[in-house]
Amino acid sequence: MHALLMGTWEGAFSSLHGATSGLDLLVAHDSLHKVILRMSTDQPIRAGDASNFVMNGDELHWTQDLSGTSCKATAVLSAATPLTPEMIKGKMACEHREMTFTLHKKTG
Repeated sequence: MHALLMGTWEGAFSSLHGATSGLDLLVAHDSLHKVILRMSTDQPIRAGDASNFVMNGDELHWTQDLSGTSCKATAVLSAATPLTPEMIKGKMACEHREMTFTLHKKTG
């Protein structure tokens, strides 16, 4: 599962109020072979640093800075099937809002 996670992912996230925005995620290794996440979004939310990444089987957990607010991200990584591409589905819980997101693998 760990190798499946590496690469570029694209998709969208939605708030409980119905607002939707584009979302891109780059997953790579740094020089010390630690996993790094780089998230970018359409306006108006600014994605900052990701930290505390943990992968347990197909479950992912990390802390994501969104517009200066610390959010807890949880997601599930699914391998491709004949009918669906590789996918990450999850949610981000922030102090005053919660968002769901769906990402599909763009490159490996």
